[in-house]
Amino acid sequence: MEEFNACINLTLKVPIAITELAIPYLEKTKGNIVNVSSISSMQTFSTLPFDGIAKTGLDRFTRNYAAILASKGIRINNINPRMTDTPEFSQMCETPEATKK
Repeated sequence: MEEFNACINLTLKVPIAITELAIPYLEKTKGNIVNVSSISSMQTFSTLPFDGIAKTGLDRFTRNYAAILASKGIRINNINPRMTDTPEFSQMCETPEATKK
């Protein structure tokens, strides 16, 4: 549970808290928010179960808040980058074929 809580706190709760704090300033400037999610919100990685859960939550939060904040002139979007081929990424994959995929 410790790893799960740490992942949820960092990946989901922090962006939500920062968004809430920024809303008064963004209303004045009609600013934009860009959250960085990842492909793990759309694709299953058995080595990253908690990350996938947290990133999926971030995706849903962003979509919901886009509707809420639109009337205030604030845009909020997500980007979902794919994995980068690094030695660390290769170690996370179960097979070389999975790394290539």
